[in-house]
Amino acid sequence: MKSLLKIVKTISTVYVVIFIMTISQVYGAVLRVPLRILPEKVDPQKILDISTATVSGQIFETLYDFSSEHTLRPVLATSHSITNNGKTIDIRIREDKRFSDGTTLHAYHVVNMLNRVAQVLKKEIAWAMGDIEGFDDFISGKDKTIRGVSLINKSSIRIKFAKPFSHFLQTLSSSYFAVGLEKNGKWIGTGDYHIDTISADKKILILKSIKKLPTDAPSEINFIKSEGPEKDIQLLNEQKIDLLSTDDLKVVSSSQFKQIKQDYLQAIIMVINHKNHNFLNSENRCNLVRSLRASAVDAGHNWGTMDLRLPFSKNLFATNDVAKKQQKNTLKIAIVSSESAGLFWNSFNDKMLHNLLGYGYDAKIESHPISTLIKKIKNNDFNVAIYGYLLDYPSPDALFYPLLFSNQQYNFSGFSNKDIDQLLIKSRSVSNKSEQSRYYQQLMQILSKDCSIAFLGGQKINIYISRKWTMPKASALGFHRVKLSELRSTK
Repeated sequence: MKSLLKIVKTISTVYVVIFIMTISQVYGAVLRVPLRILPEKVDPQKILDISTATVSGQIFETLYDFSSEHTLRPVLATSHSITNNGKTIDIRIREDKRFSDGTTLHAYHVVNMLNRVAQVLKKEIAWAMGDIEGFDDFISGKDKTIRGVSLINKSSIRIKFAKPFSHFLQTLSSSYFAVGLEKNGKWIGTGDYHIDTISADKKILILKSIKKLPTDAPSEINFIKSEGPEKDIQLLNEQKIDLLSTDDLKVVSSSQFKQIKQDYLQAIIMVINHKNHNFLNSENRCNLVRSLRASAVDAGHNWGTMDLRLPFSKNLFATNDVAKKQQKNTLKIAIVSSESAGLFWNSFNDKMLHNLLGYGYDAKIESHPISTLIKKIKNNDFNVAIYGYLLDYPSPDALFYPLLFSNQQYNFSGFSNKDIDQLLIKSRSVSNKSEQSRYYQQLMQILSKDCSIAFLGGQKINIYISRKWTMPKASALGFHRVKLSELRSTK
């Protein structure tokens, strides 16, 4: 009997061990993702870079987001109604959502969020909030809250507009409009994860799930400090990371990874310091734009168009201008770029800069974090800047208005053109896409003759994912929009 009990006990122990191992393998599934920046804390209204936006997207949620087919869908909202010829929007808020500390989501959290967005970004966010009643009085300090944003009850809010803005609900999908709650100096959200720890060497940021997720979803996300695209690819091939978003088409041959070709609504923006004595006139600016575009193409970069599913989109970045080569005078210029532009690789840089010499430009490239790049542009401490610009919603309005309208959020260089401003206002006053298209084409004609800001092209990206994981189809609005809790372990 003792021998039998001993055998049973041994078998039970084995089963317990196997059971624990199985549970740890499933519930302990760790997803490893490289990021350029590892934020120790995230303030949803003060996000400047894609890395922080990626982390934020796992912690916080917005009222709406977009499906993989670019259809607007509710997240923290349940429904909305639009009345008064588009000048009043009522939004109903989910009552079953909780922040990571257990606090129930209330409509006043959303009202507070909208006021804080305007308080932090002020006139720069006018492209999204400027038509709300009382916006100007609030950001000027005249009123303590935005007059047009009010609480109906614990689960509903009302937003009143001085004039209708048809894209307002779409703007609420942006990470700037994530709903957070400040506790003890840190912001918490209603998302699937929270920041757990960051390693002592600041090279690994660990997020852990705070709610019951499917057993095959990641219970932990390790964001690993990136040392550059080449190093990321090395780690990918060594199977030390599980997921990588890149514009390089030839980086992985391993059978351990799947390649997902992804549309990407990112425009590559070139900004020229029009206050620099070398670029005071448009002819010099436009020649540099043509020369850099041609040098990049000759170096092997394939500028794409951005498919916004509108009549003009295929020709949005089209140009018939030909760059002129000249050997007599060589102008030294510094090109500052953002680390998140997804454009500059060392091998590509060398070829492009060599080609630029043939057009009379002795150029060098300086790569900076996006926060540094923005400061340099705002302080006119640059010759040329190149960076990636991701749309907040799939519309030309999201491309042009925040970037080109005077004093707006992404108009870092202070570019101002009254004719372009008027065209953008007119484009928002009509709903017919063909009419909008005519206004945008006129805008591009003005811009192509001024060249203070140029659209070099669009991008496609590839997502490489370990075969240990499956990933649902993502929208083209950027990798930072992917909810990593939707990935599933194949083991």
